[in-house]
Amino acid sequence: MNLRSLSRIPISLDSAWPELIERRLDLQRLFIFVVLPAVLVTPVSLLVASSQPAGYLPEMLSRKPVQELMGLLFIAEVFSFVLLGWLLTQVARTVGLTLDHDDAYRLAAIGPVPIWLSGLGLLVPDPLLGAGAAVLGLGLSCGTLYHGLCALNRSRGDALVIASIVHVAVGACVAAWAVLLVGMLV
Repeated sequence: MNLRSLSRIPISLDSAWPELIERRLDLQRLFIFVVLPAVLVTPVSLLVASSQPAGYLPEMLSRKPVQELMGLLFIAEVFSFVLLGWLLTQVARTVGLTLDHDDAYRLAAIGPVPIWLSGLGLLVPDPLLGAGAAVLGLGLSCGTLYHGLCALNRSRGDALVIASIVHVAVGACVAAWAVLLVGMLV
């Protein structure tokens, strides 16, 4: 598995998915070596951005203690991993798609990596570019989840069902994040 095939995960079913599925990656290792470093990107980016000159962060964010925001973001991102794995399992079961509990959590560890990495957008002094990074990360995360579910299901015939599973799971996580962000800004 090379970097080129890994970079195609969000847009291609045949890139690295067969090898990832065959390896049956250990959940504990995935959590330690993928999830934890990825969820630390946004809090660390926030810390770095807060040490920049005034006007670098939106004023509403700059009024809050950075350490408090960092802790909240870290906890929320780890919680979103757990929530996403559980939602993928439940929604797949509801629509009659076979999805193993461990596979759902493997997908929940790999799927959100683009949105977690989009936290690097906090380092860009232009809020529009930072928001663009977040939207791009969300789209790539949705693509990763969709193609991962297709690869796990080994069927392209259930594309609409798989898209609906991704839609419900990501929608619930985005709603939870919206509530958290409003709570942080108020």
